[in-house]
Amino acid sequence: MRRIILTLFLSLLLTSHGGEFSKPAMLEDLWSGVLVPSFADFHKQAQELKSATENFKANPTQDTLLAARKAWKSALLKWKLTTVAHFGPALESGLLNRIYYWPSRRNSIDKVLRDTAELTPEYLANLGVTAVSMGALEYLLFHATRDDAALLSTFEGEAGARRRAYVSAVASEIERDSRELLAAVSSEKAKTTFVNGGQESLTAIVNLIAATVEGQTVIRLRQGIQFSASKLTSPDFFEGGNSGTSVELITAALMGAKAYFTGAPSRLGLKDNLKQVGSPIQTSLLAQFDAAIAALEAIQMPLADALKNKKELVEKAHDECKKLEIMLKADLTSALGVALTFTSVDGD
Repeated sequence: MRRIILTLFLSLLLTSHGGEFSKPAMLEDLWSGVLVPSFADFHKQAQELKSATENFKANPTQDTLLAARKAWKSALLKWKLTTVAHFGPALESGLLNRIYYWPSRRNSIDKVLRDTAELTPEYLANLGVTAVSMGALEYLLFHATRDDAALLSTFEGEAGARRRAYVSAVASEIERDSRELLAAVSSEKAKTTFVNGGQESLTAIVNLIAATVEGQTVIRLRQGIQFSASKLTSPDFFEGGNSGTSVELITAALMGAKAYFTGAPSRLGLKDNLKQVGSPIQTSLLAQFDAAIAALEAIQMPLADALKNKKELVEKAHDECKKLEIMLKADLTSALGVALTFTSVDGD
């Protein structure tokens, strides 16, 4: 009896499923434990953003402005966690850029503010992504060089009525789009396609993890360092610059990528696939994810400020993210038999 119990206990340690590892089981865990929850979390935050901007529209005060900003920031950080899943049904939905596009185009936004047409869903549907996404809301709700009182004054009274209505209308569109996007990625058809995709689905995930680390961390940080060397430190040059969220957005994208490597708690992830194929790199890869995240968290200020005052911390974060990028592109792909199919723009 003791031998039977011991055998059962050891088998439970092999996988969070309590049985032998299988690729379909891992993919199902990634779909149900990471992919779908990330979009669900964003949708929930988009609902809060819609509510906060409706309150601000009805009563433009310092408190309601700060509440709208807080909701915007929380929503965008949740959005960054979905980055790796921007393929398949999410990509096919055509909603990704309408939810978030950066850089925003101020001319497009100002044109809407000057217009007198009613801000109906039909009107907004005909606008480009630069005028209707989370990026447009950043331009409207934040200003790096204008104090809060001056910014709030642009929303007050009859003169600010259209600006308030614009903010609320865009947030409403984002909430609706997030609902449609969640429905698309969480459908039974989407699940079946992803889980039954086997190596093709694994290839997509590994490529998007590598692309996220390259594009959302290494290149963002390198561009910042290059901008600093050229004395280009205006917040406009940095994603999240006007809202002061530049480093937080980079960190969130990296944490979203890490979630696919580790898997959700008590669920399978890529690390378990590495274990199954007998690769020893899962420990070093996890350590490098953690080192890169720790280096980013050590910056503790917007990227533009850090480049002026703590440039060595930015360079350290870049180097750690670059090490991770190389390990993902070389070691992870080799261990899992995955070919890099995305077009890398990182020449180093």
